[in-house]
Amino acid sequence: MNLNDFLDEISEPQIDESKSLSTVSIFQAGERVFNEGDLADDLYIVHSGKMGLSIEKSGKQYLINELQAGDIFGEMALINNDTRSATATAITDTELLSAQPEHQHRSGRHTYAVQL
Repeated sequence: MNLNDFLDEISEPQIDESKSLSTVSIFQAGERVFNEGDLADDLYIVHSGKMGLSIEKSGKQYLINELQAGDIFGEMALINNDTRSATATAITDTELLSAQPEHQHRSGRHTYAVQL
């Protein structure tokens, strides 16, 4: 998913309301953001740099996706209320925006804090 696709799904008031929940994190090349099987608490937006998503099979890591600025990852575990299905590792020095879901009581939908 790309940032523009994500922003089409939420309104400006929802973004403004939840900005206080977002954070900026910097990861060095080779540093893991999360591991396959971890509990999910955030989604991430690549602000700069490159991220790799990999899965483990028979004790080996296999790269399944490369992400760049504007790409979103980590949302599926939140949507499915499940653990992480892949490991996320910085390929280059990377700056990420992270957002935690905030439940909307009336609609039953999640909104996410996003700081641009």
